[in-house]
Amino acid sequence: MSILEFKQLSFGFDSNTFIKDLSFELNTGLTWILGGDGKGKTSVLKLITNELKPQNGKINYHSTLKCTDNSCDKEIFWINPNQIQFENNTALEVWAEIKKSYPRWNQELCLELAQAFSLNPHLFKPLYMLSAGSKRKVWLCAAFAASATLTLIDEPFAALDLASQQIVLELLEDCMHHPTKAYLVADYLIPDQFATSKVINLGD
Repeated sequence: MSILEFKQLSFGFDSNTFIKDLSFELNTGLTWILGGDGKGKTSVLKLITNELKPQNGKINYHSTLKCTDNSCDKEIFWINPNQIQFENNTALEVWAEIKKSYPRWNQELCLELAQAFSLNPHLFKPLYMLSAGSKRKVWLCAAFAASATLTLIDEPFAALDLASQQIVLELLEDCMHHPTKAYLVADYLIPDQFATSKVINLGD
């Protein structure tokens, strides 16, 4: 099922247009967007959420996303892992706030993932006290618990220990052929077990 479509979309900053005439259709299941530094992986995610505006081209949203030219409702999950909005909040407070926006939030899954990621000793600490890896685990718990129609994830393995990387791999394997939800994952490389997955390649 189609979720959205990029039609000849271009984007850049000032005179540096690094995304040029990008066209693709995003369907349900798991899709990877690959590219080297500065090729626009994160920018594509921000374009989808209207955090950035294209220079040219258009994004057509499927009706289930309830998007207009100016805003998207919370059928799209996206949190920039480098944002600082919640730095003074604990993980539990962060999840409680995010939960308000996602009617299908799965609290049981969120807490199960927290335990699997060994986050429980850190749940009452403000995020600024956590390592980069632990912060990313907080966002990953939220991403999978939100149960949004479209989930956008940027570099899911960055700063994670090997055990946590394996958990993320298993979660993504479960998403590969989801019939009603779409997952768009931005990274530099695609893990071997996803070699047959759908890929949008922005170049090296």
